[in-house]
Amino acid sequence: MKTLTNLYNESLSPIKYCVDLSNDSQRLLSVYNAYNERSENVLNEVVKDKIKIDGVFEQQLMDIKSQRDFGKYLFFDEEKKGRLLEMAILKTCFWENGKILKIRFLDGSESIWKKVIQYARIWEEHANIHFDFVQNGNAEIRISFQSNMGSWSYVGTDNLNITDQSQPTMNFGWFDSSTPEEEFSRTILHEFGHALGCIHEHQSPAIALDWNKPKVYEEMKKSQNWSKEQVDHNVFKKYDAGIITNSVYDPTSIMHYPYPKEFFLSGNETPWNTELSKTDIEFISSKYPKG
Repeated sequence: MKTLTNLYNESLSPIKYCVDLSNDSQRLLSVYNAYNERSENVLNEVVKDKIKIDGVFEQQLMDIKSQRDFGKYLFFDEEKKGRLLEMAILKTCFWENGKILKIRFLDGSESIWKKVIQYARIWEEHANIHFDFVQNGNAEIRISFQSNMGSWSYVGTDNLNITDQSQPTMNFGWFDSSTPEEEFSRTILHEFGHALGCIHEHQSPAIALDWNKPKVYEEMKKSQNWSKEQVDHNVFKKYDAGIITNSVYDPTSIMHYPYPKEFFLSGNETPWNTELSKTDIEFISSKYPKG
Protein backbone atom coordinates (compact mmCIF):
# COMPACT_ATOMS: atom_id res chain seq x y z
CA MET A 1 0.00 0.00 0.00
CA LYS A 2 1.26 3.47 -0.86
CA THR A 3 2.08 5.75 2.03
CA LEU A 4 1.03 9.37 2.17
CA THR A 5 4.63 10.34 1.43
CA ASN A 6 4.56 8.22 -1.74
CA LEU A 7 1.39 9.99 -2.84
CA TYR A 8 2.86 13.37 -2.01
CA ASN A 9 6.00 12.76 -4.04
CA GLU A 10 4.30 11.26 -7.10
CA SER A 11 3.95 13.90 -9.78
CA LEU A 12 0.84 12.18 -11.16
CA SER A 13 -0.94 12.15 -7.79
CA PRO A 14 0.13 15.23 -5.84
CA ILE A 15 -1.78 16.16 -2.71
CA LYS A 16 -3.90 19.21 -3.44
CA TYR A 17 -4.89 21.73 -0.80
CA CYS A 18 -7.61 24.35 -0.69
CA VAL A 19 -6.93 28.00 0.07
CA ASP A 20 -8.09 29.74 3.25
CA LEU A 21 -10.12 32.77 2.10
CA SER A 22 -10.48 34.45 5.50
CA ASN A 23 -9.85 38.16 5.14
CA ASP A 24 -9.45 40.57 8.04
CA SER A 25 -10.35 43.54 5.83
CA GLN A 26 -13.93 42.23 5.54
CA ARG A 27 -14.29 41.12 9.14
CA LEU A 28 -16.98 43.66 10.02
CA LEU A 29 -19.05 42.71 6.98
CA SER A 30 -18.64 39.05 7.96
CA VAL A 31 -19.88 39.89 11.45
CA TYR A 32 -22.93 41.66 10.06
CA ASN A 33 -23.88 38.76 7.77
CA ALA A 34 -23.27 36.13 10.45
CA TYR A 35 -25.21 38.09 13.07
CA ASN A 36 -28.09 38.79 10.69
CA GLU A 37 -28.35 35.08 9.85
CA ARG A 38 -27.95 33.57 13.32
CA SER A 39 -27.36 35.83 16.32
CA GLU A 40 -25.42 33.26 18.35
CA ASN A 41 -22.73 33.32 15.64
CA VAL A 42 -21.50 36.57 17.11
CA LEU A 43 -20.33 37.91 20.45
CA ASN A 44 -19.49 36.42 23.78
CA GLU A 45 -21.60 37.10 26.85
CA VAL A 46 -19.38 39.95 28.06
CA VAL A 47 -19.79 41.82 24.79
CA LYS A 48 -23.52 41.09 24.70
CA ASP A 49 -23.84 42.76 28.09
CA LYS A 50 -21.93 45.76 26.78
CA ILE A 51 -24.25 46.01 23.79
CA LYS A 52 -27.30 45.90 26.02
CA ILE A 53 -25.94 48.94 27.85
CA ASP A 54 -25.28 51.28 24.93
CA GLY A 55 -26.73 49.52 21.88
CA VAL A 56 -24.10 51.19 19.70
CA PHE A 57 -22.49 48.13 18.17
CA GLU A 58 -25.76 46.39 17.35
CA GLN A 59 -27.09 49.51 15.66
CA GLN A 60 -23.92 49.91 13.62
CA LEU A 61 -24.12 46.28 12.53
CA MET A 62 -27.67 46.72 11.38
CA ASP A 63 -26.69 49.87 9.48
CA ILE A 64 -24.25 47.87 7.36
CA LYS A 65 -26.84 46.42 5.00
CA SER A 66 -24.86 46.11 1.77
CA GLN A 67 -21.41 46.32 0.26
CA ARG A 68 -22.16 49.96 -0.58
CA ASP A 69 -23.00 50.76 3.05
CA PHE A 70 -19.94 48.80 4.18
CA GLY A 71 -17.84 51.20 2.12
CA LYS A 72 -18.75 53.95 4.60
CA TYR A 73 -16.80 52.04 7.23
CA LEU A 74 -13.60 52.68 5.27
CA PHE A 75 -13.97 56.40 5.97
CA PHE A 76 -14.48 56.10 9.73
CA ASP A 77 -11.77 57.66 11.87
CA GLU A 78 -9.24 55.22 13.31
CA GLU A 79 -10.64 55.42 16.83
CA LYS A 80 -14.12 54.46 15.65
CA LYS A 81 -12.74 51.68 13.43
CA GLY A 82 -10.72 50.32 16.33
CA ARG A 83 -13.73 50.30 18.65
CA LEU A 84 -15.92 48.52 16.12
CA LEU A 85 -13.34 45.85 15.35
CA GLU A 86 -12.57 45.34 19.03
CA MET A 87 -16.23 44.59 19.62
CA ALA A 88 -16.62 42.51 16.45
CA ILE A 89 -16.10 39.08 17.92
CA LEU A 90 -17.16 36.59 15.25
CA LYS A 91 -17.46 33.17 16.87
CA THR A 92 -18.90 31.16 13.98
CA CYS A 93 -20.47 31.59 10.56
CA PHE A 94 -23.25 29.02 10.72
CA TRP A 95 -26.48 29.39 8.79
CA GLU A 96 -29.86 29.44 10.48
CA ASN A 97 -30.86 25.92 11.48
CA GLY A 98 -33.14 24.41 8.83
CA LYS A 99 -31.81 26.79 6.17
CA ILE A 100 -32.51 26.00 2.51
CA LEU A 101 -29.36 27.05 0.67
CA LYS A 102 -29.72 27.76 -3.02
CA ILE A 103 -26.75 26.52 -5.05
CA ARG A 104 -26.05 27.34 -8.69
CA PHE A 105 -23.34 26.07 -11.04
CA LEU A 106 -21.68 28.85 -13.04
CA ASP A 107 -19.88 26.54 -15.48
CA GLY A 108 -18.59 22.97 -15.75
CA SER A 109 -20.06 19.76 -17.15
CA GLU A 110 -23.25 18.02 -16.12
CA SER A 111 -21.37 14.81 -15.28
CA ILE A 112 -19.25 16.62 -12.69
CA TRP A 113 -22.28 18.56 -11.40
CA LYS A 114 -23.81 15.18 -10.55
CA LYS A 115 -20.72 14.24 -8.52
CA VAL A 116 -20.90 17.49 -6.58
CA ILE A 117 -24.59 16.97 -5.81
CA GLN A 118 -24.03 13.33 -4.85
CA TYR A 119 -21.35 14.04 -2.24
CA ALA A 120 -22.72 17.37 -1.00
CA ARG A 121 -25.96 15.66 -0.01
CA ILE A 122 -24.08 13.47 2.48
CA TRP A 123 -23.97 16.51 4.76
CA GLU A 124 -27.78 16.75 4.52
CA GLU A 125 -28.07 13.25 5.98
CA HIS A 126 -26.59 14.46 9.27
CA ALA A 127 -27.62 18.13 9.48
CA ASN A 128 -30.86 20.07 9.41
CA ILE A 129 -29.71 21.95 6.32
CA HIS A 130 -31.00 21.61 2.77
CA PHE A 131 -29.39 22.17 -0.61
CA ASP A 132 -31.57 23.43 -3.47
CA PHE A 133 -29.58 23.17 -6.69
CA VAL A 134 -31.07 25.76 -9.05
CA GLN A 135 -30.39 26.69 -12.65
CA ASN A 136 -31.48 30.32 -12.47
CA GLY A 137 -31.88 33.17 -10.04
CA ASN A 138 -29.93 34.24 -6.99
CA ALA A 139 -28.05 31.66 -4.93
CA GLU A 140 -26.07 31.90 -1.70
CA ILE A 141 -23.51 29.41 -3.04
CA ARG A 142 -22.24 29.64 -6.62
CA ILE A 143 -19.86 26.98 -7.90
CA SER A 144 -17.23 27.28 -10.60
CA PHE A 145 -14.66 24.82 -11.97
CA GLN A 146 -11.84 27.14 -12.98
CA SER A 147 -8.64 25.12 -13.19
CA ASN A 148 -6.34 28.07 -12.50
CA MET A 149 -8.01 28.92 -9.18
CA GLY A 150 -7.47 25.77 -7.10
CA SER A 151 -10.23 24.51 -4.81
CA TRP A 152 -11.78 26.63 -2.07
CA SER A 153 -15.00 27.83 -0.48
CA TYR A 154 -16.06 30.77 1.61
CA VAL A 155 -16.95 29.73 5.16
CA GLY A 156 -20.65 29.70 6.06
CA THR A 157 -22.29 33.12 6.03
CA ASP A 158 -19.12 34.67 4.55
CA ASN A 159 -20.65 33.51 1.26
CA LEU A 160 -23.02 36.46 1.67
CA ASN A 161 -20.09 38.90 1.49
CA ILE A 162 -19.90 38.19 -2.26
CA THR A 163 -22.97 39.97 -3.59
CA ASP A 164 -22.12 39.78 -7.31
CA GLN A 165 -24.19 36.80 -8.49
CA SER A 166 -21.80 36.19 -11.40
CA GLN A 167 -18.91 35.51 -9.02
CA PRO A 168 -18.20 32.07 -7.50
CA THR A 169 -18.22 31.44 -3.77
CA MET A 170 -16.81 27.92 -4.22
CA ASN A 171 -14.40 26.52 -6.78
CA PHE A 172 -13.24 23.02 -7.72
CA GLY A 173 -10.04 23.47 -9.69
CA TRP A 174 -8.88 19.95 -10.45
CA PHE A 175 -11.91 17.85 -11.40
CA ASP A 176 -12.07 16.18 -14.81
CA SER A 177 -13.20 12.89 -16.35
CA SER A 178 -10.18 11.06 -14.89
CA THR A 179 -10.65 12.22 -11.27
CA PRO A 180 -10.76 9.21 -8.88
CA GLU A 181 -13.93 8.71 -6.90
CA GLU A 182 -12.14 9.15 -3.57
CA GLU A 183 -10.86 12.56 -4.73
CA PHE A 184 -14.40 13.65 -5.60
CA SER A 185 -15.51 12.51 -2.15
CA ARG A 186 -12.59 14.11 -0.28
CA THR A 187 -12.70 17.49 -1.97
CA ILE A 188 -16.47 17.96 -2.29
CA LEU A 189 -17.15 17.00 1.34
CA HIS A 190 -14.32 19.29 2.47
CA GLU A 191 -15.47 22.36 0.54
CA PHE A 192 -19.11 21.90 1.52
CA GLY A 193 -17.93 21.58 5.12
CA HIS A 194 -16.52 25.09 4.72
CA ALA A 195 -19.76 26.28 3.12
CA LEU A 196 -21.64 25.06 6.21
CA GLY A 197 -19.31 26.93 8.57
CA CYS A 198 -16.51 24.46 9.36
CA ILE A 199 -12.88 25.58 9.52
CA HIS A 200 -9.63 23.74 8.76
CA GLU A 201 -8.95 21.23 11.52
CA HIS A 202 -5.17 21.62 11.42
CA GLN A 203 -5.58 25.34 12.24
CA SER A 204 -7.52 24.65 15.41
CA PRO A 205 -6.06 26.19 18.59
CA ALA A 206 -6.91 22.88 20.30
CA ILE A 207 -3.75 21.30 18.89
CA ALA A 208 -0.08 22.31 18.62
CA LEU A 209 1.38 20.40 15.67
CA ASP A 210 5.17 20.02 15.61
CA TRP A 211 5.70 21.41 12.11
CA ASN A 212 9.05 21.11 10.37
CA LYS A 213 8.58 24.61 9.03
CA PRO A 214 11.59 24.84 6.67
CA LYS A 215 10.49 21.59 5.00
CA VAL A 216 6.86 22.75 4.74
CA TYR A 217 7.92 26.04 3.15
CA GLU A 218 10.14 24.18 0.70
CA GLU A 219 7.61 21.54 -0.32
CA MET A 220 4.59 23.88 -0.51
CA LYS A 221 6.59 26.18 -2.77
CA LYS A 222 7.42 23.23 -4.98
CA SER A 223 4.02 21.51 -5.11
CA GLN A 224 1.54 24.39 -4.62
CA ASN A 225 3.64 27.39 -5.68
CA TRP A 226 2.80 29.03 -2.35
CA SER A 227 4.88 31.87 -0.95
CA LYS A 228 6.08 31.88 2.66
CA GLU A 229 3.20 34.24 3.50
CA GLN A 230 0.68 31.88 1.88
CA VAL A 231 2.04 28.92 3.85
CA ASP A 232 1.83 30.93 7.06
CA HIS A 233 -1.79 31.83 6.31
CA ASN A 234 -2.99 28.44 5.03
CA VAL A 235 -0.99 26.05 7.21
CA PHE A 236 0.54 27.58 10.32
CA LYS A 237 -2.00 30.27 11.26
CA LYS A 238 -4.18 29.34 14.24
CA TYR A 239 -7.76 30.45 14.61
CA ASP A 240 -8.50 32.47 17.72
CA ALA A 241 -9.80 30.38 20.59
CA GLY A 242 -12.91 32.57 20.63
CA ILE A 243 -14.00 31.37 17.18
CA ILE A 244 -13.08 27.70 17.42
CA THR A 245 -16.02 25.57 16.35
CA ASN A 246 -14.92 22.31 17.90
CA SER A 247 -12.78 21.93 21.03
CA VAL A 248 -11.77 18.33 20.25
CA TYR A 249 -8.95 17.89 17.74
CA ASP A 250 -9.84 15.24 15.16
CA PRO A 251 -7.06 14.17 12.74
CA THR A 252 -9.59 11.98 10.90
CA SER A 253 -11.90 14.93 10.14
CA ILE A 254 -12.76 15.64 6.52
CA MET A 255 -11.68 19.20 7.35
CA HIS A 256 -8.11 18.01 8.10
CA TYR A 257 -5.71 17.87 5.20
CA PRO A 258 -3.20 15.04 4.76
CA TYR A 259 0.41 15.93 5.46
CA PRO A 260 3.38 13.58 4.95
CA LYS A 261 5.78 12.65 7.74
CA GLU A 262 8.46 15.00 6.38
CA PHE A 263 6.26 17.91 7.46
CA PHE A 264 6.59 17.03 11.16
CA LEU A 265 9.55 16.90 13.53
CA SER A 266 8.05 13.79 15.11
CA GLY A 267 7.97 11.95 11.78
CA ASN A 268 4.24 11.32 12.11
CA GLU A 269 1.83 11.99 9.26
CA THR A 270 -1.82 12.97 9.11
CA PRO A 271 -4.23 10.67 7.25
CA TRP A 272 -5.80 11.02 3.82
CA ASN A 273 -9.44 11.48 4.84
CA THR A 274 -12.10 10.85 2.20
CA GLU A 275 -15.26 10.48 4.32
CA LEU A 276 -16.92 12.28 7.22
CA SER A 277 -15.50 11.15 10.55
CA LYS A 278 -17.62 10.20 13.55
CA THR A 279 -16.71 13.54 15.11
CA ASP A 280 -17.63 15.42 11.92
CA ILE A 281 -21.09 13.85 12.03
CA GLU A 282 -21.59 14.53 15.74
CA PHE A 283 -20.40 18.09 15.36
CA ILE A 284 -22.50 19.09 12.35
CA SER A 285 -25.54 17.40 13.93
CA SER A 286 -25.06 19.55 17.03
CA LYS A 287 -24.82 22.75 15.00
CA TYR A 288 -27.80 21.93 12.78
CA PRO A 289 -29.93 19.65 14.97
CA LYS A 290 -32.87 17.79 13.44
CA GLY A 291 -36.27 17.45 15.06
